[in-house]
Amino acid sequence: MDFAKSLHLLESQSLWFSRTDQFEDPLEGTYTDAEIEHLRSLDANSPAPGLRISGGYLRGPKYMRTTVYVNCWRAGAGESLAMWDLYGKGSGIVAVKSTVGKLKEAIAESPLRIFLGQVNYVDWNVAPWNNNALVMCFRKDLSYQHEAEFRAAIWDPDIISQNMSDALVAARLRSDYPRSGEDPFILRKEDGQHGIVIPFALQRFVTELVVGPREKPWVAELVQSVLKRYGLEINMTVSDRLTPR
Repeated sequence: MDFAKSLHLLESQSLWFSRTDQFEDPLEGTYTDAEIEHLRSLDANSPAPGLRISGGYLRGPKYMRTTVYVNCWRAGAGESLAMWDLYGKGSGIVAVKSTVGKLKEAIAESPLRIFLGQVNYVDWNVAPWNNNALVMCFRKDLSYQHEAEFRAAIWDPDIISQNMSDALVAARLRSDYPRSGEDPFILRKEDGQHGIVIPFALQRFVTELVVGPREKPWVAELVQSVLKRYGLEINMTVSDRLTPR
């Protein structure tokens, strides 16, 4: 992350969970192409004329994308230059390191239901049929394999109820309600709560801060100074992946 985000992490002592539909990837939490094709084929064999069997199934991911909140990490023993470049644009780039055990410990203090798991990367042309809406939120297309993602996901009954209530209120305020053809219980991307913050004490849960491989020496000095100012005894290193030997 850039230095502004790392400073916010230090200041807020919290993790940001983003609503799934706010991500750039439109396939997050949805059926694969092969699964959609199969579901739509069911309509041709419908027992009643005009009955769309696929409708209920295809509506499910829309609810999930607006009621699941995700915090993303990369799991791996080594660094990834691809990740430094993708998420480390600008200057003052640092990475925060922790462990799965410490992350479990951190979220155990949350009153909300949080699920942890590795993301499964699948071919979007096949149908894994996980048959579980939450499990579908822990899978992505193969094109994201370089992220080696481990994620924490909030899916809590209270949040679900609140989001559906917010969606209904927003729908009623629209001039085209109720003729818009949209499900009034599904939030539009621009409506509702876009994220949730969960307390995350850095001193307890962060094992190391790593300064990016393209940063000037003064960045490491600044990070060290900021850690000292906040009274945080966290180990800091500088990536040497682009340092000539």
